[in-house]
Amino acid sequence: MRTISEIEEAISVAKRKVDKAHTSSELTTAINELSHLNFELSQAEKFKASGKENAEHLALEEIRKWANGSHAHLSQSSGYARGYKEGIGQAKEIICSILARYVVENEQG
Repeated sequence: MRTISEIEEAISVAKRKVDKAHTSSELTTAINELSHLNFELSQAEKFKASGKENAEHLALEEIRKWANGSHAHLSQSSGYARGYKEGIGQAKEIICSILARYVVENEQG
């Protein structure tokens, strides 16, 4: 797990990538990286604040919120490559299936 300062440094680099993006593909990649880093930072901050015993639960709750949240607004946002919304929908389906398996395994074991 990276430290908060390491993640913040990576966020600065990702922001520069957004500023320097010349194509929609570069912009999408940079935005995805920035989004992932933002999520990672929020998890690291929650982990630090709550202690290890709640960290896994908090991380799973954040993932569940994202997976079950709406992404309809993506089709109306400028700067997204064609098919981005569908890709996010597919990713959410995959995450939900992984979460369902994880819950079943933890309840059995």
